[in-house]
Amino acid sequence: MPQSNINDVIVGRVLRYRGSYVLILTSNREETEETEQTKEEKMKQSKITQLKRIQNLRNKCLEAHTIGLFKIKVSRNILYLQSKQELLTFDQSENSKTLNKRLYIQYQGEHAIDEGGPLSEWFLEFSKKLFDPSTLCFRYTNAARPGLIEIDPTTDPDPTNPNSDLDQNVQSHYICAGRLLALAIFNSKFVYPRFSVAFYKLLLEQWLREDELLQEDASVTHEDELLQEDEEEVSLDELKKMDLDFIKSLMSMEMADLEELHKLQKRNSNTIKSIKTKKGLVLEIGQWYLYDRYRKQMKKIKKGFEDVFPISWLKGLSVEALEELISGVYVFEISKLRAKARYGGYDKKSKQIKWFWMYMSQLKTEDLEKLLQFIFGTSKFGSCYPTLQINKVKIPDALPSAHTCCHILNLPNYNSFDVLKSKMDFAIKETVGFGFI
Repeated sequence: MPQSNINDVIVGRVLRYRGSYVLILTSNREETEETEQTKEEKMKQSKITQLKRIQNLRNKCLEAHTIGLFKIKVSRNILYLQSKQELLTFDQSENSKTLNKRLYIQYQGEHAIDEGGPLSEWFLEFSKKLFDPSTLCFRYTNAARPGLIEIDPTTDPDPTNPNSDLDQNVQSHYICAGRLLALAIFNSKFVYPRFSVAFYKLLLEQWLREDELLQEDASVTHEDELLQEDEEEVSLDELKKMDLDFIKSLMSMEMADLEELHKLQKRNSNTIKSIKTKKGLVLEIGQWYLYDRYRKQMKKIKKGFEDVFPISWLKGLSVEALEELISGVYVFEISKLRAKARYGGYDKKSKQIKWFWMYMSQLKTEDLEKLLQFIFGTSKFGSCYPTLQINKVKIPDALPSAHTCCHILNLPNYNSFDVLKSKMDFAIKETVGFGFI
């Protein structure tokens, strides 16, 4: 038998073989490799399953489309107010199929047929304003992943009273938000903001796992040592000393004592089983902080959502799958777009094409989003990237142009990289609106 590596721990297993007992020796390295391989296979299979569920949901939405157009005519100057009014000013009970028609956007003063481009841009621009913290209905999270949006709990002045309700304007805002999210999925488009894991879980009616709950508050990572399991019972007074955002928020709202938390535990059977330990109590408070305090706001969001299609259609989706459906993939990969690109009058070896991809790779995130919006009408994409068609224009001093509906970029045959960069910069930063070319 070959000698085992000194770093490997020999593991013995006794098996019975033809009446004899045989000792089988394996190293923990082999078992670790098998475990890692099994994890990778499970993750791969899970991703395939989620992609199938996304496609099934897309197919359901296509089948649910009714004949006709749901037209929204807006001016860019007051896009937010007009769009919000359009989504709120009809009686859904009398027009139950209005939101199931194909959404069609017409910008005032712009001559364009909406075959997808104006609609993609509308979802992007309207969602930026609807979910902006300045509306006082949403806010940025303190999660480890920056820039995520969550519901602003201060919109509910009395969160511990289930009989109280939100202000009428606040209710309308959340209903509109729910309709917009559902319309984005229904029309295979994307909104601009990304949301917290807790927001997606609330929409999916799922509980946060322990690891997800701790990740929701970046301040938790600074208190890891204080969260270690212990045998002593703890009180809220002890937790006041911990620098945790959701505990500080809880104290400021004068939430009831441990007895109330025990009641909370009995009501929510899926929460932490014991709240005697410091970690258990923190997690219990966190569950309340991320669920109970958003109950009224999420109820209105779901009401607006179900005006488009049943929320039960989301059943079985993971947080990652729902995030992709609503906001597209988290990281845009230029290499994937380039791999599917096609050329008219150029080929992949043409210097202008090489310059274009070099230009794209050098852009900062903000300018890259502008370029993508210039070409596609949106900077958000699902895991299946669109096919970009780059056509040659034999006017070396012209500006580039694009057909957002069919993903075409008309690229003049510029004489140098500097000229291409200058023309592209001007086009993506100064161009506003749609028109016929």
